Amino acid sequence: FNFSFQVSSQIPGLGTVTASQAFSVVIAAPPPLTITGSLGSGAVGVVYSATLGAAGGYGAGICTFSVASGTPPSGITLSAGGTLSGTPTAAGTFTFTVQVVNTLTINNVTFPPLTATQSYTVLVYPALTITTQAANPGTVGVSYSQTFTATGGAGPATYTWSLAGGTPPPGLTLSA
Repeated sequence: FNFSFQVSSQIPGLGTVTASQAFSVVIAAPPPLTITGSLGSGAVGVVYSATLGAAGGYGAGICTFSVASGTPPSGITLSAGGTLSGTPTAAGTFTFTVQVVNTLTINNVTFPPLTATQSYTVLVYPALTITTQAANPGTVGVSYSQTFTATGGAGPATYTWSLAGGTPPPGLTLSA
């Protein structure tokens, strides 16, 4: 943008004196707007929360997040502030696109909105459940063995069993 300024001064006995100066200002475009942050896996029935952010753009103003396409996991919603939260209600792989819009108004001048999108995939694992309903009865002096089973989570290869409370009968131990 090229422009000039002029200044005038009224000098007694001399009259009006003026000076002018030409200026040139280059206005660079803002850096590209991008969505920051990653989304981890979830599990059915376990509270989920992850926050996305925005970088670049106007560096100020308001950033508003929304789901542009696809569907987040059921039970999870995206807030306008960029927080994906809730409790998943179904297992599966969910792919969706998040959009952020950056708006800026300064001194009643509204700049054109900037937009960015990012695709995300969230894996929601099935609820972890112990499927063994009851322990078998035992007899003093007779060898005892009981297998406990579970389903869900990331699968049996990832399970770690431990005593959560109470006291097992004397002589019995839990092995992984």
